[in-house]
Amino acid sequence: MIDIVERLRLAGPNALEEAADEIERLRAEIAEWKRAAGVPDMKDGQSFSIRALDLSTRTLNGLLNAGIDTISQLIARSDIELLRLPAVGRIAIHEVKTKLAEYGLRLRDHHGETVNRKLQTFRESL
Repeated sequence: MIDIVERLRLAGPNALEEAADEIERLRAEIAEWKRAAGVPDMKDGQSFSIRALDLSTRTLNGLLNAGIDTISQLIARSDIELLRLPAVGRIAIHEVKTKLAEYGLRLRDHHGETVNRKLQTFRESL
């Protein structure tokens, strides 16, 4: 089966450039739609407040009371670490994981994947 890059290559020398231009145009259009709809831009997860995740009041307060204010602070923790916090249980962990997944993010794994690596991977996926 021929993949899309091969098909574009076979289509001619300008096909790849035209496809790249179209992809950039579509990305810009999607970004504009997101801005118009008020969808937060998660590229800057370093300083973005966890309030943007639209968590339940109980979950949000539990995280804020534990000193977790930003998304980068949140994804730097594993689910085990979060479970050790007062007022954060399995339901809150499930809610956090679900909300993060909507933006292509997740909690740190148990093997110590770094925050910077996750953010870099997320940015590259956009």
